[in-house]
Amino acid sequence: MFASPPFSAFGLKVYDFHMAESSEAIQFRAVQERKDDVGVAIVRVLLSDYEDVRALLQSGKQDIVASITSSGKIRLVRERLGLPKASRR
Repeated sequence: MFASPPFSAFGLKVYDFHMAESSEAIQFRAVQERKDDVGVAIVRVLLSDYEDVRALLQSGKQDIVASITSSGKIRLVRERLGLPKASRR
């Protein structure tokens, strides 16, 4: 999804991805009080691309991805979404 237009123009990196049926996504929906059956991802956006990516997400030109929160600290994003710390490999 992020490798194809319109996102392919930006330096994005997926840090976390959880399908809708995963325990992490279920926890995320509980924390966010969401009723829809969605998955969740944490995506790194380069600071130089941030404003353009944010504008694209808010433009309504695509409905596959929505931005819920942003921060310079991935730890804070995980806390806000109710996601566990990623395990080290």
